[in-house]
Amino acid sequence: MTAKPTYPSPIPNGNSNSFYQATNVSVTNGSHSPTFESHELRVQKLSRQNTGESSIMRPFFGRSTSVAFEGRGTIHDFLQTLKNERFRYMPHDGSNWDKVLKWAENIGGVVLLSHGVLDEFMLNSADATRLICDSCISLIRMGSSHIKALLKVFSVFHKMAFAMSVFLRQKHLIKLTSDVRRELAHAYSVLAHLTLDVNDYSKIKAIRHGSVDLSDFDVSFGSSIESFYVHLEHVSTSMWTSQQHCAKFDIHAIRDFLSPQDSVVKNIMSNQLYADFHRAEFTCEWFGPHLKTFTKGNHGNNVFLVTGGAATGKTVLARWIYEKLQASIDDDRYDVLSFSVDTKVRYTTSSLTLIKSLLLQVLDRKIGHEHILSHIAQAMELSANGKTANQVEEALWAALEASFDYGKTMILIDGLDQLSGVRIGNPPQLEHLDRISKTRSNVKAIVLSRPVSDKASKHAQTTLVLESQEELAVDIRYYIEHFISSHHDFQYLKDNERHEVVQKILQGAHGSYLWAELQLQSIKHEKSGEAALKVCQTAPKTSEEFLDRIINALDMKRLETKHILSWVVAAERPLTLKEIRALLEVDLDGCAYRPLSGDVETIIQQSCGTLLVIRDGLIYFRHPTIRERLMSNPGKLVIDLKEAHRELTIRSMAYVKIHVYNDVDPQSDLADTNEITSQFNKYQLFEYATRYWILHFRSSSLCDKDGNFNLSTSFKICFSNAVRLALFEGSCLARQYIASDAEKLQNLAYNVRKTLFGEHSAAVLQSLILELRIGQKFKDTNVLGHYSFDAWKISRHVCGTAVVQALAEAFIEYTVSLQISKHTEFASRKEEVLQYLIGVLKTDHHEAKQTRYMRMLADLYIEINQVEKAVSIYREIYTLRLKVFGHLHEETHELYLLLISHLKTLSRHEEIMEITLEYHEYLEETLSITDERRIKSTMAIIQLYEERKELFKAEEILIRYWKAVSSEVVTTRVTELKIDFALKYSQFLLKYSRKEESEVILRGLWTEIQSYSYESRFESTMVKRIQTIASYFSQLEIFTMSRSIYQSLYEYYERTEQRTSTECITIVKTLAETITRSISQTTKTSSSSTTTTTKSIEESTTITKEEKSTLLEVFESSMSSTEISSTTISICKALCSTYIKEERYLEACEIYHRVISKVWESIEITSVSVEITEHQFSTEIFELAFSLAYCRFEALQIEVAETIYWNIFRSLISSHGLEHHYLLKKIKVVIEFFEKIYKYERVIEIYRELFVWMPICFGKTHRDTITILFAFARVCFRMRLYKEAATACYYIYSCFQIAHGCLHIDGWEAALLLVRIYEMEGKWESAYEVYGYIWRTFVRFGDSYEIDVKVVESIYSKYTFILQEKKMVEYALILQIAREYRETCKKFYGHRHELTIKATLEYAYICSRREEHHAESITLYNEVIQYCKETKTEFSSKTMHTCRTSLAKVYSSSTTTVTKAVELYKEEYEMKRRTERTSKETISTLRSLVTTYKKQSTAESTTVATQTLKSSVMEIFHEERHSEKLIESAKSMASIYKECGYTEQATTVIQEMRTKVIEEVRKSVTQSTKVDQKSYIFLASFQENISESRSFSHVMAELRSEIMMYESYFNATKTQTDFHSIIRSGSRLYFHLEKTQRKTEFVKIEQEMTQYFMKYLKFNRTVKESVLHFFFRLYLEECTKLSYENIVVERAIRTIYTYTKTAKFSEAHDLALLTDRYIHLQGGFRSEFYIRAGFDIAKYLVGIGTNRCGDEKLYGAMLELSRTVLLEALEGLEKIDMKLDELSDLLADIVRLLSEQKKYEDLERILQTIWRTRTIHANLPSSLVLWLGRCLIQTLACLNKFTSAIHLCHDIRYNLAHVRGPLDKSTLEFTVLLSELYVETKRYKDAMSLHSEVLTVLGEPYQSNSLSPQERLHIATTHTELLKKAYQRNGKLDKSPQHYYDIFTALDQRFGGEKGWAERKPQLEKWTPGVKEGDKEGMWKRPGKFEWRIESGEDGEAGLKGWEELVRKRSGNWAGFFERTHLENGNGTNGKVNGNGVQHVHAAKVGA
Repeated sequence: MTAKPTYPSPIPNGNSNSFYQATNVSVTNGSHSPTFESHELRVQKLSRQNTGESSIMRPFFGRSTSVAFEGRGTIHDFLQTLKNERFRYMPHDGSNWDKVLKWAENIGGVVLLSHGVLDEFMLNSADATRLICDSCISLIRMGSSHIKALLKVFSVFHKMAFAMSVFLRQKHLIKLTSDVRRELAHAYSVLAHLTLDVNDYSKIKAIRHGSVDLSDFDVSFGSSIESFYVHLEHVSTSMWTSQQHCAKFDIHAIRDFLSPQDSVVKNIMSNQLYADFHRAEFTCEWFGPHLKTFTKGNHGNNVFLVTGGAATGKTVLARWIYEKLQASIDDDRYDVLSFSVDTKVRYTTSSLTLIKSLLLQVLDRKIGHEHILSHIAQAMELSANGKTANQVEEALWAALEASFDYGKTMILIDGLDQLSGVRIGNPPQLEHLDRISKTRSNVKAIVLSRPVSDKASKHAQTTLVLESQEELAVDIRYYIEHFISSHHDFQYLKDNERHEVVQKILQGAHGSYLWAELQLQSIKHEKSGEAALKVCQTAPKTSEEFLDRIINALDMKRLETKHILSWVVAAERPLTLKEIRALLEVDLDGCAYRPLSGDVETIIQQSCGTLLVIRDGLIYFRHPTIRERLMSNPGKLVIDLKEAHRELTIRSMAYVKIHVYNDVDPQSDLADTNEITSQFNKYQLFEYATRYWILHFRSSSLCDKDGNFNLSTSFKICFSNAVRLALFEGSCLARQYIASDAEKLQNLAYNVRKTLFGEHSAAVLQSLILELRIGQKFKDTNVLGHYSFDAWKISRHVCGTAVVQALAEAFIEYTVSLQISKHTEFASRKEEVLQYLIGVLKTDHHEAKQTRYMRMLADLYIEINQVEKAVSIYREIYTLRLKVFGHLHEETHELYLLLISHLKTLSRHEEIMEITLEYHEYLEETLSITDERRIKSTMAIIQLYEERKELFKAEEILIRYWKAVSSEVVTTRVTELKIDFALKYSQFLLKYSRKEESEVILRGLWTEIQSYSYESRFESTMVKRIQTIASYFSQLEIFTMSRSIYQSLYEYYERTEQRTSTECITIVKTLAETITRSISQTTKTSSSSTTTTTKSIEESTTITKEEKSTLLEVFESSMSSTEISSTTISICKALCSTYIKEERYLEACEIYHRVISKVWESIEITSVSVEITEHQFSTEIFELAFSLAYCRFEALQIEVAETIYWNIFRSLISSHGLEHHYLLKKIKVVIEFFEKIYKYERVIEIYRELFVWMPICFGKTHRDTITILFAFARVCFRMRLYKEAATACYYIYSCFQIAHGCLHIDGWEAALLLVRIYEMEGKWESAYEVYGYIWRTFVRFGDSYEIDVKVVESIYSKYTFILQEKKMVEYALILQIAREYRETCKKFYGHRHELTIKATLEYAYICSRREEHHAESITLYNEVIQYCKETKTEFSSKTMHTCRTSLAKVYSSSTTTVTKAVELYKEEYEMKRRTERTSKETISTLRSLVTTYKKQSTAESTTVATQTLKSSVMEIFHEERHSEKLIESAKSMASIYKECGYTEQATTVIQEMRTKVIEEVRKSVTQSTKVDQKSYIFLASFQENISESRSFSHVMAELRSEIMMYESYFNATKTQTDFHSIIRSGSRLYFHLEKTQRKTEFVKIEQEMTQYFMKYLKFNRTVKESVLHFFFRLYLEECTKLSYENIVVERAIRTIYTYTKTAKFSEAHDLALLTDRYIHLQGGFRSEFYIRAGFDIAKYLVGIGTNRCGDEKLYGAMLELSRTVLLEALEGLEKIDMKLDELSDLLADIVRLLSEQKKYEDLERILQTIWRTRTIHANLPSSLVLWLGRCLIQTLACLNKFTSAIHLCHDIRYNLAHVRGPLDKSTLEFTVLLSELYVETKRYKDAMSLHSEVLTVLGEPYQSNSLSPQERLHIATTHTELLKKAYQRNGKLDKSPQHYYDIFTALDQRFGGEKGWAERKPQLEKWTPGVKEGDKEGMWKRPGKFEWRIESGEDGEAGLKGWEELVRKRSGNWAGFFERTHLENGNGTNGKVNGNGVQHVHAAKVGA
């Protein structure tokens, strides 16, 4: 059989395994979330898939997708449907159908809440809601015939809905985190999917098989349900973790600790309240008053103990109590926590399990309650530390008590007496409950148990003994009746026999359900009622005797009998069918597999009889007492428990050994839960064997009390040595038990394996490993260390890496505190283990562990002085630590410093760079902006990047820091940093020539500083920064700013009397230098610019008054000294620069002269040279001298200036101390001056002197020498001193001649100038010689010299000119030069360079001059043409034209090649067509080609021309896809046609293109190909330009429309089967052709479509052609519209009516025939529309509402047709759910008439029939249903069928109360009617109970708030009086007087102030039994007639709201109350959550 999956715990109480993940469920964390606030979650659209019988597969939603559901019904529709279903079926209270509807209502309530909550953030949540509602409605409408399936389905849905509601009610937590919202949305969407799938699945099952078998439900839907609970678990975790104070707890671990681990146990516990067996209908209802009294009681009554013997129905009652508490509509209802002790499941008999289960239920209802988690975590710690179970349990009880700080809670425990413990009869848990309920007034408990001791019963304030209750016998009767009615085996019983059997069994049961069931089982297979009664008479007296009889009757010869019974007796929990099969298939003789041929279930039934039952695939004893009886049975079957355990142990081990093959390596960690689950699912018995074999072993004869082993041979043979078994077994023990218990069991398992396999077995090692792991917190350290190292050594040979690694880590942990110096024997071990660990962890990327162990090893190496190894490890550690702690962590910083120091020692600079960069990035992210470490790191990184030329990164870091510091709160330090980094950034920009950006930064910075206070601005540190700003402005040459800043600083020093300070002098000097620079720089700028000076320039060159005053003051002071200082020179420059700028040259001359005269008095005297190079300021003096000369010149003292310049030259030329380059630079200035004044003789004189001086000082070939000489040559050339120029050039030319007759690059320019001089002078020989050098130089070095191509062209042209014109050289030399020209260009520039192409053309031209070279010329031209074809440049285009022209000329030189001109055009066209067929060039070439053809004026040329045009057009039409090109090319091609006069051919082409289009459309349809529609553009444009009569839009639109119509028509006609589609598709084409008057095509299409229409109708009768044509046209007109079917019928019927009105009866008849046929094509009269249409047709045919046909024959035909149509319409009426309320008047008349005539039998038949049809017509209004029900009740009563009347009235009243409330008017009317029937049948107690119930509800304030005071008072007085009458007739009260006193007290509190109540207030003590004779008050009276009246129904909106409010209350959705409780608690972490108390673990049923 297929294994059924096990689901993870649901969330409210869970039993969840947080580590379990299903393989088919994908839960993502992301991104893809529901729509909430600014986030979105989109989930996939839910789509229906084909549903198989065995499973339904559906993809789950992804997180980046949206939810899109298909649904129509809203939640209001759903609830309305449920309301209608109640009125439709009127289920009895407690019936299965009632249970299903209640579950559905609760689901609806949760969906109501979901809808309200999820709407805020979930996309399309309303659609999901509609889908849930639609699916549930569909399932409900399957009806009660599928009740078993619906019970299963809705129990699952109900459990899921309530699991979700726990979280939905905690809205404050939902809003906290997006994770919660996302997972809730996912869960809701999964629920929506599931409801849809289950509905589809069920419908398919019902269709295929007639019934719905859900035996494979869990297999089919397990993954979906599992996914739902996984999402809810994530919701829970996210809610918990969203609370900051709870985030420290591991919710997954807590949930795992509280949950059962065994999947079957988890399944059983999750379904305890939803088990697949059900309470018999109507049982347990008697407990209602007891429950209400207890729940409404005062605080002192807190524990309710219900006791009863075995088989008295305690468990069933517990479930009923739970359901009632859950269904409560009280505003202040109880949150239920439940637990059931199941002796069949040993796990549940533990008191620790009880408290764990209760806490698991609390866990998700008290989210945010930190104390709960704290106590549970404490318990977990106690468990891990080896504490006892009692200690752990006490901690958990403390956690439970801590959860009860608010909200009413009811703890429901069943089977408390079955808990294991030493206090038999006095369980301590009862004390816990008593204590908690006394200290917590909001907590109560109901406990069901077998009888307990008196001491124990004192802890309960209320007790009830089941055996003492009379109702117990009534319940057993109900049970017996239900058993008989639900089993087909009892069909042989007649009614009277059935009653007698029931009575016999009831009498013999004596309150025992077990006895009754055993008796029923014993007579089930009898054949007659007589035989059954006979068996009943001989039945055993007690259950024990009955069991003994059954046991003794078993076939002991069958080995399976004792085996199975013993296994079930000894099993730790119920075994599954698969497990039983697996056990039976084990052959112990050879430890082999022996397949079982039979069905296990059959074998069990045949061998064990009725002792065992199979439920949900699990084998149970029918009752727990059977187990006890089997072990004490005195008969022939006695089960030895020890032997049973031994048998189970050996068979379990044998199964594992036989089946579990693929083993694993030992591992140190517990096995992964997913892997365990996967393996358990794979092998049927593996899970049970793994979890429980050791328990069975310990309890068997294989192990005695002292722990000694008595291992049998079979045990040794069968025991598996699989490591997987040892691994899974230890893992399960560790998770399933507290540590102390788990360690004992693990030690036992280890010893067993060690005994069997020795010490070197992998399985033994695995057991040892897990024992160490379990006991690691409470075993001796030395022992653990010793064992762990030994285990590690062994593991390296037998284990995988994970195990070896874990053991190594364990060894390190155990020895970490050991000192190596004291324990030297561990040194080598530790090194070995650490090296191993590091290697493994490095591979596995476990950085934290790897770092730790590497540090240990590095420290170890330091200790043994192996530093090199240590450094290597430290480097790795540092890298790993950064990932964990960052750079500033103490450990990381220590490693950083240590590593850097060692790396510097080892000179590993690249590593240092890498580490430093990483360090800076981290500091930048973590340190404050003012931290010096960050500042230094920032500057270091900037410098580092600059050094590496990574300027962008450097700037990025600089800006980032500057931005950050600018954003900080202003402090002195922040201000300083902001300025510093602004300056650094400005300097950075300046450094890399970004002056404008630098200026912007500085200006902004200075502006900001000026806004500071005076004191702040001139602090010492700030002054330095201001100086820096000024200097930066100077660097940027923004001198106005720098001067302004310096002046302000000077003024500051002056104001503070610090003028003589060094700082002030420095400022003044800098100011002077800045002024000088500003003026000089501005002068340069002005001189190089054509614009006038601007304002900014004026500002920078104009010295201010303050500046001048400052400079003069300091200047005059400095001039008093005999020496010249640098300050003096600076001020001199500044002042004179200003004077110069102001053109005050004489004043400047005076200043200059005063300064210079101190060292050079004779500067202005002619022909006097002075040697001043010995002076320390010689360079500055020369500069001043030049400035003086300039001023003299500007003052028009030209001669003085000339003298100064000449003296400067002579002084410079005679100086020895000056640097030569400086000297040369200044001489050039002198030369420039003389050139400026046109004293070129002086210039020539200087050059001549330099001609001699330069080669001596610099060398003959020095670059400066050559530069000067070449400058000299150019000056001479300009002055026409060609001889001297030629001499200078020839000097250079001769100096740079090299080998092979070439020139050095430095002589190239001189050679070009020299040859130019020769050309000017006509020295052609010399020029020829120089050109020879130049040409050879180009040929050899042209590439390396990088000669400009224009120069090369010039050289070639001039050289060839000299050769041809002056030297008259031979043609061969010219050809050689041209060839060299081409070859050299080809070599240097490549064969595709433009110069190479030009050279090729030159060479081709030279070749073309001689006929013998024509072939080469053509080849060269073709080469160029080929180049031009291959390139697409402007040059190539021009060259192509030139080349073709030249080539044509070559061809023209011979008569044989004339036609090749045409070929050239054709070739050019073909070339362009291949690249771009629609370009202007291509079409232009085509035009030329066609024109050329046309000019030949031959027929052949004309044909070729038109064919060429046509092929081009068709090619563009077929191939081109670009719309714009299509249009343009169409215009161009059309113009060619028109230009050449080929318009007829153009028309032919248009027709051919249109034909091609239609053919392509047809082909695309028949061959399923695609038509490219862009070709239509070309056709339309071409046609437009040819015709010139219609616009493009018109042509294109018409063409496109027609093509689409043809395409649609062709598509439809392809199959020739779907005639409707053919007609529909052809209709547009039909009307289009008709409109365009294309008659031939129209007629053809009309004929075709008429034939198709007749085939569609399948109509073979003869009708008028006009009628047929009308109907055909009508169909064509409407068939393209939505819902055209109805429109066609409507129009046809209107036409029929018109025909009859106008006496066209024949036409009406024919049209009716056609319409009838058409309706049948649509399915016939199966819908309300067609039924009504049939009525209209029938009516008009016979003249109703219109004219009647006078032709009798025709009228007969019309009448026959009318009758046929009417009959079919009436038949259809029976098959659909049309509204019958239209028939209410008719019904009312019939009922009234029959009731007046007292024909009650006939009336009953009619009413019963109509009453039954209400289940078919679900849309009957409730008012009609209630009236029919009332009439039927009265009719039954009139027929003295009071039992049936009471039953019906009870059901109606119950469902009315459920839907509308017990105080609704209609409910009260049926209550009174039911009371009257009770009184009539003398059931006075029932009547009293009925009225007391009404009064009780009326006394509750929240129940009657919707009623007016008068209405409430009327109800109270009426039912008080009726109660009194019932009491008087009964003669006594049915309950204790206190019960009624409590009711009347509550009414007093409600109506104490009402006058009417005070007057009629009941006085119970004055009531006396008996009524007066003739007093009929409260009794039923026979009605005279049944009048129709509308019941006070609530079918409107108000009724629906009231119904929804009741649903909300019953399902626990009191959001308002929850919010109120939440607020009252004053915090956002706790809120009242009403849970359903059920363990919402949806674990699949395991078994069949």
